[in-house]
Amino acid sequence: MISITAGHRGKGTGAIGYIDEGEETIIFRNLLLNKLIEKGLPFIYEGEKESLQSVVDKLKLILHHNDISIDIHFNSSDNKSASGSEIIIPDKHSKIEKELANNLLNKTCEILNTKNRKVRTESQTAHKKLAMLRGFDCINILIEICFVSNKSDCELYLKNKEKLAEEYSIILEEFYNKI
Repeated sequence: MISITAGHRGKGTGAIGYIDEGEETIIFRNLLLNKLIEKGLPFIYEGEKESLQSVVDKLKLILHHNDISIDIHFNSSDNKSASGSEIIIPDKHSKIEKELANNLLNKTCEILNTKNRKVRTESQTAHKKLAMLRGFDCINILIEICFVSNKSDCELYLKNKEKLAEEYSIILEEFYNKI
């Protein structure tokens, strides 16, 4: 099973800049889910009206060791020149989580022509603890696609989001079939 979650729940619920993270996480999640449907891959749709805690609780019950969970986010900074893409994985991560994270990140940076800000662990983030990376028994990745506060990042993302969703679906299909 593959879970693709929108890290935020609609307009104004996430970072706001050249794009609105709350809206765009849903848009990109839906693009990616459509690609998974085209490939016939099993997925979980978490909806948009549930709270983060209810989504986390539900997914913890549903997802198992060989399932994949991808949480979509966009980054932001007060520094308008902050740019790039990064992926966060649990502090206690598996080899396959690190491999999937690197593949997704490298493809993101290639397609969007953004700076590779590296794969980081949860404790290396400003928040130190992230709900979508705690207490799951699955392959778990949080993607920060680009900076909503950087005009160039947003333009590149908007121009290439269909291609990005397609490439993510190819990578997810490969990993899903491998595990």
